[in-house]
Amino acid sequence: MSIKKIDKLRASLRREPASARFAELAELLRGRGELEEAEAVLRSGLTYHPGSATGRMVLAGVLIERGRPDEGISVLESVVEQHPDLTKAWRLLATTHEASGNVQRADQCRAMFTNKDALPKTDEQGLPSIYRTETMARVLDSQGLKRQAGHVRRGLKKGDEGRP
Repeated sequence: MSIKKIDKLRASLRREPASARFAELAELLRGRGELEEAEAVLRSGLTYHPGSATGRMVLAGVLIERGRPDEGISVLESVVEQHPDLTKAWRLLATTHEASGNVQRADQCRAMFTNKDALPKTDEQGLPSIYRTETMARVLDSQGLKRQAGHVRRGLKKGDEGRP
């Protein structure tokens, strides 16, 4: 990674603070160990691009590396909630949970990417139809994912339970 590229991206973001290249710069800074600046770049960029899964995943990595794994986990949980097919996010989440001592949650995360090809397509809320059961709604509730649990229950009321 070249310092010239970092300087070029810094200059670009000064000219266009709303540029989507913020995550690229932050990742390069992270790779050089410039974690404080990387976090600042990410937080600024995410104000313009709050839905950027890449930006939030890089932020999670920076937070974890800065010794704030709980914050990193929180960011990753929001990423996988909105983008359940992002295997990389599930992997990082599993690894971080395991490092934090939460082996059960790490195993749950691993289960989400271990056999992705076998999973059905997701619905508009990002939930595979096979998982639309009352049991899954209770699991989602227990993990604080109230919105997804409500979505599952609404589908069940409509007689819309997924079938394997």
